[in-house]
This record gives sequence, structure tokens and C-alpha cells, in this order.
Amino acid sequence: MKINRLITKVLILYFLLLATQAPVLAQGDSWGFSHIPSRVVIKKTGINLPVKSAPIEENTWNVYLDAASFGEGSAVPGVGGNTILFSHDIPRLFYSLHSLEMGDVVTLTTDTDILNYSVKEIHTVSPDDVHYLNQKYKDQLTLFTCTGDAYSKRLVIVAQLDTLLVEN
Repeated sequence: MKINRLITKVLILYFLLLATQAPVLAQGDSWGFSHIPSRVVIKKTGINLPVKSAPIEENTWNVYLDAASFGEGSAVPGVGGNTILFSHDIPRLFYSLHSLEMGDVVTLTTDTDILNYSVKEIHTVSPDDVHYLNQKYKDQLTLFTCTGDAYSKRLVIVAQLDTLLVEN
């Protein structure tokens, strides 16, 4: 738990740094999406979770035991940045992320929209490797969970927006 708090503090500092800079938004061909996600679905893995906004409290992001967390300070999906979702590596949450492969589909939904992302990169990194949180990436979804001995590493799934469906 102490390692998780340290890692979370590093991530918070990184996002606070990003928040002081002007956001990088897509120009011209942005999807125009403006709502935070309410659900993440990955059919291949059986993941079907609500998403809760994760504010920073006491120098750490909230990590929930009943939902995936949307990192406040990361991009709202479809506006040109990097949307960050994270959760615990336990069976009812992001444990099955380990079975994802290139090209697999990750779906985010809101009250009005459905966004489909394709997995483009899969990495296992040290907790201090935070460049995957960079907001310069356009219409990207980054999923994080712990992995390795004593959760000493991070599994990072990077996906790119493919389609946006608007419900009526």
C-alpha cells in the first residue's frame, strides 16, 4: 500500500504540472465529445465497470473498489488528449487487462455516446515511468493497473479512438 501511495503521489504531481499548462486539443478533426465516461466495457476480458471521476484528495487520487477511476486532470475523451482510467489488479476490477492483445476493443460510454478504442500498445513499466500520462497524445485512452511481484510494476494499455457513436 505504501508503494501505491507513492506512485499515486508521483502521478498527481505530474497531472498538477500538466494542469498548469494549456491543454492540447485536436484541431479541425476533433470528435467533439465533451462528457466524462460513465462505463468501460472490454468484451474480450469480461470487464464491464462503472467509471467514477477520481478527484485528488490528500495528495492522492481516489481508487475505487467498485469502479474504474477516471483521472481528473486527464483529457475528456475525444477532445484531443489522453484519457486516463485506472483500477486495482483484482478479479472484479482490472485483473483481466493482462489478457488484452493488440487490436482488441475497449469501449467507453456516457449517457449519450459510445466510443470504441483499439489497443495499440501494451507495456509493463516501473511506477515512476509516467510519460504514458502525457496529454500531447490525440484521442488516446490509457488504462493502468498494477502488476508484477508485490505489484512492483504497472501494466499500461494504450488505445486509440476508432469510432464515436451518438445515441438518440
